[in-house]
Amino acid sequence: MTIKLLKRFIKESLGREIFADPQMFADSDAAALVQKQLTKVKTIDKTKLSVKDTLKDLILAAGPETYIRFQNKFDDEDGAPALEVSPNVQFQTPHGIYGYPLDQDNLQNLVIAGKPTNADFAVNYMFFHVYKINKSKTANVEKNTKDTNIIQGRYSNKRKVIDDIAECIRLSSVLLKQGRTAEADEQTYLEFEKDIQRLRTRKYEVGIDLSEVFKKYSSFTGTNSKSLFDIYKVEIAESIYIRVRESISKRYSNVSKQFSFFVILKEAISYIASTISDVNETSKGQYFSLLLKAVGISGISDYATGTIHPNEPSQSVSFDFSGNTIEPIGTYRNIFKNISDNEEERNKYVEEFESILESLESKNLVVWDVKENKDIQNYDFKNLSLKGFVSVLNYIRKDEVKLFDFISNVAEKNNHTNVINYIYKNFKDFKSISRIPILNFLLKNEVTKISESHMKEFYKESVKPKLNVLDKEGVYLGSAREFVRSSSLPKYIMLDIIKNTSNKGWELHGRFRQDPLIDELSVSKVLDNDVCDAMIKKFGIEKLSFLKFNQSAPVTENLVDEINSMLSGETLEQKSNEDISKILSLVSLVFGNKHIQKDDYIYLCNLCSLVFKNNYGKNYKKNENQDNIMIKFSIQGAIESLIFNKHFDRQILDDMNITIQEEVNILHNILEGPWANEFSFDSDDFQDDKSSSASAPPTFDLYKHGISYLDQYYKGEELKYKLSRAYNFITAKQKI
Repeated sequence: MTIKLLKRFIKESLGREIFADPQMFADSDAAALVQKQLTKVKTIDKTKLSVKDTLKDLILAAGPETYIRFQNKFDDEDGAPALEVSPNVQFQTPHGIYGYPLDQDNLQNLVIAGKPTNADFAVNYMFFHVYKINKSKTANVEKNTKDTNIIQGRYSNKRKVIDDIAECIRLSSVLLKQGRTAEADEQTYLEFEKDIQRLRTRKYEVGIDLSEVFKKYSSFTGTNSKSLFDIYKVEIAESIYIRVRESISKRYSNVSKQFSFFVILKEAISYIASTISDVNETSKGQYFSLLLKAVGISGISDYATGTIHPNEPSQSVSFDFSGNTIEPIGTYRNIFKNISDNEEERNKYVEEFESILESLESKNLVVWDVKENKDIQNYDFKNLSLKGFVSVLNYIRKDEVKLFDFISNVAEKNNHTNVINYIYKNFKDFKSISRIPILNFLLKNEVTKISESHMKEFYKESVKPKLNVLDKEGVYLGSAREFVRSSSLPKYIMLDIIKNTSNKGWELHGRFRQDPLIDELSVSKVLDNDVCDAMIKKFGIEKLSFLKFNQSAPVTENLVDEINSMLSGETLEQKSNEDISKILSLVSLVFGNKHIQKDDYIYLCNLCSLVFKNNYGKNYKKNENQDNIMIKFSIQGAIESLIFNKHFDRQILDDMNITIQEEVNILHNILEGPWANEFSFDSDDFQDDKSSSASAPPTFDLYKHGISYLDQYYKGEELKYKLSRAYNFITAKQKI
């Protein structure tokens, strides 16, 4: 299918009525690129406005249907960036246009704190779009006067939800990569029906995952050539409904019946989308938004429920690929980008804002109705004393949202033991719109520990019964995850967790995983030799992937032993491409680990030196199109870890016999990726033919771009010093 047809398919045909051929999405993330093009909304360029005129525009625009989206732009074109989805799918949420509500309260927050809500994702980007959303076409979730999560929509019964899930199952069967098909026999039907029933539970060895079902039966059809998933879509949907309902029952309380139905549908579609991405080895987000749109949901407007994402409880997302739900107001320079760190600038903006607002009110151009707002962002969460903490509590106690935000910040950052333990005793179970208890923030504090007696009590009552969760059904881990990886966790509890957890683990998408709480313990930042040795002795380093990646864990000797075992007496360059890639990945982990000894560092540098020289030698550019791209990534990861390691010095490169040209190529390789990422992919047309005008990010030229980019790259100064020969060489070359 041509790209033109793909565009037309998404724009005009994405719906249950004529969803004709979605197979084009199975092989790559093409959908994200097309979504980007089709959601491009023609913006009104207001980037040249003064601060005063920008503030005036925002005051006039602020309202219940107004949203703000922060966005970067790194190309060389003048004017405003386009209002569009990214061509890259990076997150697990539905791929679409995201924005924060910009009502009057949030605009005032933006002027005071540099962000409209308590979330700070992307608020330091260079530009922002302001637009209105037609909420008649979106699912709108909010809290009512009784603090109950509600939704305005059509989800009034179970049957409707199951029908929508069934439709997604039908569509998912054609979104999967497809090979040869065969007609199912009687035995296949019987097994399929049993597995559909097994979908209802997550219980280890009893339940089955949807990805297994897809992989097992996607090649079979019925007697009428319809896929088995189309034939059994309702039965599968009923099983998924039960599975999801059970999984969310403990996470949601105080919600309306309609809201619970919507959440079940959303979580079910998330599960299906995740399965498709796993099977196709592509990104989840594009399928998530496509399936939501296919059942008639063109976007979600969330006001303070955390339905889209718990960390950003108030936001909207639109995946209406026509862009018809969005009405642009303008695109502006982000004048608030640095005010949170600049008190003088912030005060100037606040004065200007109040002056403009007063003028507009006097002319009856706006009616300003904002709650009294004491900005909690200005508190010193880190150093706040217990007396100061209690006094603030008394001041904001009636505002639950603000109270939760304040306590959670103090819990995570404060360096006074008496404050932390006071919060534990009085607020550990306190939840708000995010549904995350304060305890989780206490456990994230890396500076101040919760008392050992509290940790012991919580372990005995709430964590130990959840060990070996793989053998149990319906267990919600909740705060147990944060507890196990917390810096407050005493050593003896770590050892007890290891002792009392089964070592059988499980297979997930072809990879071995340990019990969830062992996985969580593996990423702890306070593991010592005794704990690591106990874990490795019981489970084996080869089956502790999270421990391998833990840069704070003293496991470098174990990783070096694994590398030597893989070498089997051969040099690195004598191994197969696959083995080289695996070994270099382990080398990167050792280089990145803070416990690495200098002897091991030098040994691994010498081990890899010939591979580095072969890659960065005279054929460096010619090797860019080599078949085994994984080796190139592995080499790049290893060389970067080597250079940024604490043991690195100028002599290391000399000992590896790295020439000046090879060093130049290394510098080029390190800078090329992040430099290209700073350019948006702006394409006016997606076409298959040779006349395509699609433009990719400019090609990185070290001699043209390298010097200036090093000045702004966050590791630029370090690279100038560590790769001084290469830096001096390109500097001299540039002068010539």
